[in-house]
Amino acid sequence: MISINLNGCPGILHEGGGDIGVVMCSAHGFEELCARKDWRLLAEGLSALGLPVLRFDYHGTGDAPGDDADSGRVAAWLNTLRAAIAYMRESLGVRGVVVCGLRFGAALAATVAQEETFLAFIALNPVVSGRSYARELAMMSKVVAQSPGATPPADGLEVAGFLTSSETLASIKMIDLLKLPKAPAPKVLLLSPGRGGNFLPLIERWRRESTVTIEDFEHFSEWINDPTISRSPVDAFARVLNWVNEELSPQVGPGIVMDRSPRDVSVTTAKYIEESVWFGRDRNLRGVLCRPANETFGATTFVLPNAGRNYHIGWARMWVRLARRLAESGHSSLRIDVAGIGDSPDLPGRDPQVMYCDEPVQDLMAAIDALECRGNRNFRVIGLCSGAHLAFHSALRDERINGLVMVNLQRFIWKPEYSLEVAMRDSYRSSGFYKKSAFKFATWARMARGEIRVGAIARELANRAVEKLVAKTVSLISGENEDTAIVRSGFQRLSERGVRTLLVYSDNDAGIDELTRHFGSRAAGLRRFPSASLSYLANADHNLTPLEARDRLNGLIVEFAGGATVSEIKEYQEASSAAA
Repeated sequence: MISINLNGCPGILHEGGGDIGVVMCSAHGFEELCARKDWRLLAEGLSALGLPVLRFDYHGTGDAPGDDADSGRVAAWLNTLRAAIAYMRESLGVRGVVVCGLRFGAALAATVAQEETFLAFIALNPVVSGRSYARELAMMSKVVAQSPGATPPADGLEVAGFLTSSETLASIKMIDLLKLPKAPAPKVLLLSPGRGGNFLPLIERWRRESTVTIEDFEHFSEWINDPTISRSPVDAFARVLNWVNEELSPQVGPGIVMDRSPRDVSVTTAKYIEESVWFGRDRNLRGVLCRPANETFGATTFVLPNAGRNYHIGWARMWVRLARRLAESGHSSLRIDVAGIGDSPDLPGRDPQVMYCDEPVQDLMAAIDALECRGNRNFRVIGLCSGAHLAFHSALRDERINGLVMVNLQRFIWKPEYSLEVAMRDSYRSSGFYKKSAFKFATWARMARGEIRVGAIARELANRAVEKLVAKTVSLISGENEDTAIVRSGFQRLSERGVRTLLVYSDNDAGIDELTRHFGSRAAGLRRFPSASLSYLANADHNLTPLEARDRLNGLIVEFAGGATVSEIKEYQEASSAAA
């Protein structure tokens, strides 16, 4: 994979020796977050057929500069797509371009096809009507509810924290594939749940000018669901690869001569500079380094690992916002994908279903190795949920880490008998929350309407009660629970090294029970460790979906980072000069 710059937006090129190029147009918002890893896998499959393949982030999405609240979103996305197509033709010199679009990405691609000539078009469950898609987003914004007490967006709507402004919704509604003057390409592959039943008018329209092949996109709803538990569409993608191989017959030969000359692939703004960093033993794990625009390196370097299987931008792009705010405060950060997540491939011998294991610790340490080679020092790690578990154990292993922020940590200690169901306890609240809610009339009303999963919650609380009873029994017999002894010993080691540690919990998060289990009521036992502190975020869910909750967390972290001292700045300037 090669990092490129598309008029200020980042792209990744998968090499291929053929003279047909593929431009991949990703989905929008939460759907893109869910699809990222498999989108990469499809690109790798197409590249293996000999096709150079280009993935990219639209302006204001992924790692690209900009924000959901910016004006002119749809126009900016179309321009990014045009830049990707131009790169394929002008920089690689391909004789023809195939465009593959997922959901709203397919609608954008079909729109650009009115001014371009494509060899073929691959539409994966495409958005046909912008008006229908806007209604779908409105419905999803209610289904994926935010925390009680969270303030709804002042403009537009949010799905899992991804904002679509009123202006953007208006632009989306203007798109209608049935009203476009021409079909997108002479050959079209359309994958649809139910083998095209929902797309009959579009198929009929396109078949006037094109050869249209319809294939089933089974399990689509299980794929675009949640990044951590989604089901990869292996069979559907195999149909795409077979169709490309049979219909386009890509020829691999001398073909494209890749330009490997040094070039600036960073994204630069007035406040920050971002660039891809490839790390690990084979340099195939990906991270994005964000540093202050006016400094070679920031005073402190933060490493932001994955939470669950969300790729390196974080839930609702939270790590991107945090990285850029840290850069404004004079600090660098590296948001990473450990092996098997996002843009980093699975590694042989690893179980891709396990997040709480030793291997991600090795990946994080490899990321610090890469940063250290660049002259960075003074490392701190910030993790959410499973990323907090990774941060804790990385700090215990790597003495280069001198600061630690753990957000909504569910488990300090992970055991082989635990399952993904345990890891997904973020769908529940703390036991104290349920005790308080049991006496509220609104709770009983919601139960009567079937809005509360009474049985599932009862089982979860029973499991917690058993764990608490076992812990108390062991404590009475031996004086201290074994797991608690390990956790407190870890905090003692960090404290002796002077590692500053900040624990942050959304109020009523299930992880508070874990904190209580090891440090007692109100985490009183945490006071034994002077380098550790604790904060709570009101009106926040486990993922920190509300924007105000993410902003409050960012404020805590910037305060935690503190300002650089004169000696620190001098040290980093000297280190930077030595590295250069």
